[in-house]
Amino acid sequence: MSQPNQEPSSSHREDVPLDAIPLDAVPIQAIPVDEAPIQALLVDAPAKKPTMLAWWGIVPTVLLIVSTAMTYWPVTRALKEDNATGIGHLVGALLVQFLFVFVITWVVHVICKRSQLVATITFSILLLLISGVELALPALVRARDAAVAKAKQQRLAEAKENAERILKTDVGPQKITDAGLVHPDHRIVLTLPDGWIEVAEKQPAVILQAGEPSIGSMIAVMAQGQSESFPNYFRDLIAGAQEQHEAQGTVLHRLETTLLGKRAICFIVEVKKGGTHCVIANIIAMEPINGNQYVLNYYCFDENGIDPASIPAIADRLQFQDAD
Repeated sequence: MSQPNQEPSSSHREDVPLDAIPLDAVPIQAIPVDEAPIQALLVDAPAKKPTMLAWWGIVPTVLLIVSTAMTYWPVTRALKEDNATGIGHLVGALLVQFLFVFVITWVVHVICKRSQLVATITFSILLLLISGVELALPALVRARDAAVAKAKQQRLAEAKENAERILKTDVGPQKITDAGLVHPDHRIVLTLPDGWIEVAEKQPAVILQAGEPSIGSMIAVMAQGQSESFPNYFRDLIAGAQEQHEAQGTVLHRLETTLLGKRAICFIVEVKKGGTHCVIANIIAMEPINGNQYVLNYYCFDENGIDPASIPAIADRLQFQDAD
């Protein structure tokens, strides 16, 4: 009689490989997962903001550096500065220019809602303008120097022509002696510099006048008697001299000196009129001498003007004439 079926013991159970078990035969239970942390990790990172300037802004930058070097380096060589000083000046000029351009570019960048294109165009235009000015500057300086030189030559030619026109041999009462230029009615003598000659055409109240033929500088001695009328610009010589000279030009210096042994006041006045540049030393005696008030005017057309230290020597050219 057969025995009833019995389950084999665990020791006799055969292992079944996992790949032999169909997947649909094994129930799979979904595991709930909190998706919030994962979604937080999957949020897109913020986009990188563009820079204020595009890469092609380097082109006008290089042009500005080159133009600045071409402008400042010859100046450094002309001033005989060492390389370190010249490089310092060059770097300083570049820093100032770039700072100026960057400030304006940043303002435009902010106003235009941080547009990189607008900022770069603004930056480039400013640098190109500065570069153009720097490249044109040497030519402008040369043109200015040429104009100044031409004007100077023209002034010298006009002064020489004027001197040749007014310098004559027939000089009226005044005459040249071994001592200098004298007048028969005044016991004074004007010592003339070398090469100077007497001038015939004289303004009212001028008793002695001499000139330098090449550039037209002149010395004129004026005398006013107690009853004589003086020209308008010499009225009230002492009290109104300052105002009169300021109306004529620019008073450069006012100082005290002596004329014919008397205390005198001197105004050095710069006059520019009609393209002519003249510096006048107006030396006025503070009191009458032998019934006359004397004034010595030195008209200088030299570009160096009149040195205040030379006034005593100019005044000493007018002396009393020795008695015969």
